[in-house]
Amino acid sequence: MFLDLLRVTASCDYPDGSRSEPFLYDVVTRRAIDAVILVPTFDEDGATFVVLRSSIRVPLALRDAAMGNVWELPAGLVEAGETPEEAGARELMEEVGAKVDAKHLVRLGAPVVPAPGALAEIQHFVIATVDPRALVAPTEDGSPLERNARLVAVPLAVALRDLAAHGLVDAKTELGLLRLRDHVAASKHAATTREARSA
Repeated sequence: MFLDLLRVTASCDYPDGSRSEPFLYDVVTRRAIDAVILVPTFDEDGATFVVLRSSIRVPLALRDAAMGNVWELPAGLVEAGETPEEAGARELMEEVGAKVDAKHLVRLGAPVVPAPGALAEIQHFVIATVDPRALVAPTEDGSPLERNARLVAVPLAVALRDLAAHGLVDAKTELGLLRLRDHVAASKHAATTREARSA
């Protein structure tokens, strides 16, 4: 099983020293709790590209068959003993077919908590600069969910335009694309400043 449900009896301690009555609370748990969100990117012909992935998402398919496949940033669980960067390097090979050393992955903003009311997952965003000509078939993780996944590399500007026009429904993908946009803008600004100083 991928997820477990933990039912606890909890009570809240308040700043004034009082305590609430006991109440039941359901918490979703799983073997590995945290995740790494990959932002695979490369520059070509003056444009920044991002690699997106689509595979079946069972909860969405059960709700509406047309929603079963969405374009997402690749992601995976951080296993025990792994850093987010180490997990990211492993997941890049499994889901994208890109071999990138963990030391070359760069954190992209602060970690986020996507569903604090139900799951204690912390998501870590990392940028991975990939060589599109060196990609191989993804190794996958053996799960039927990873079989026959599709990959596409699109200019960041196109991904952001489509996000605005059609709505990429995946929240981590929206956040990752916006963070990548800001990262690229900051990098270009820093490069322009360095050039101006050296002139």
